[in-house]
Amino acid sequence: MSVRILGRKIRVSAGLREVSTGRHLWAEDLDRDLNDIGDLFAIQDEITEEIVTALDVKLLCGEAARLVRKVFKNRAALESYYQGEQMLWRSTTRLELGEARRLFEESIRLEPTASVGYAVAALTYWIEVVSGLTATPGHSLERAVELAREALELEDVTGFPHLVLAHVYLSRRAYDEAIAEVDRAVSTRPSCRGAYSLKASVLNYLGRPGEAIEFAQYAVRLTPVHPPDYPAVLASAYYGSERHEEAIIAARASIELDETNLDSYLILTASNQILGHPEEAQLAAKQVLKLKPEFSIAEFAKSQPYKEQGRLDRLTTQLRSAGLE
Repeated sequence: MSVRILGRKIRVSAGLREVSTGRHLWAEDLDRDLNDIGDLFAIQDEITEEIVTALDVKLLCGEAARLVRKVFKNRAALESYYQGEQMLWRSTTRLELGEARRLFEESIRLEPTASVGYAVAALTYWIEVVSGLTATPGHSLERAVELAREALELEDVTGFPHLVLAHVYLSRRAYDEAIAEVDRAVSTRPSCRGAYSLKASVLNYLGRPGEAIEFAQYAVRLTPVHPPDYPAVLASAYYGSERHEEAIIAARASIELDETNLDSYLILTASNQILGHPEEAQLAAKQVLKLKPEFSIAEFAKSQPYKEQGRLDRLTTQLRSAGLE
């Protein structure tokens, strides 16, 4: 960020780059008139607000981000929510995820009629289940559902409750309900990549990988900043469509973003095995065991809610062929 004062005008040039790659993400010049020194504080608040709004739109979920800011009337609740957001999306441990939840619960305490706190708190319970960060997944899912429904009763604008419910239904093999909820999430958040990525995942599990590819590709393209799960979902969809070379490319893209992404190594293992690249498949399989020494194909299979058993059997067969058990 740089500041220049020209006469009675002040220009703040703000920019954002991805630290790991140096990739340019966003930049903007913000101009204001400066009449006296007292204006500096007002200008600071205005510019801060404008930058936060711009980042909401550029890096979060477009119009849905603006709606989030309109939902909160209490500035302290909004601040707690944003602190929770920052912690949530960089959390890798149970402790960090718990701190994010605490901040969302604080936003609920400060403004109990704002749906957003409930919606994102529900998301934290969902994340700890899918990330294996809880010893009581059943309780966590129940709590996620409770908070999601509270958010919906308060006229949720985030779409997160529908994402949570879609995942819960999928894990229970209630496929019709899962696709209905994810469709509602997309309808609520038509510019949010998370909704499209989850829809791709649901479609893939339902045996519709061709459709899943389109939604997964869109999720990746929709924003310059995306988590490793998005290309991982794309890799799974490519694998389901028997486009194994593309599955390998997408899996590697996911691993470049997160070297601990187990799902991507599994797709890398299976696709290389199918293509007749046993050495590459075995190397990927070794990474699976390095990340999760207790990995078991039987336990993995239980966690995969494929509607068609044959699709799951083909995947596990390739993993076994590469040396996993």
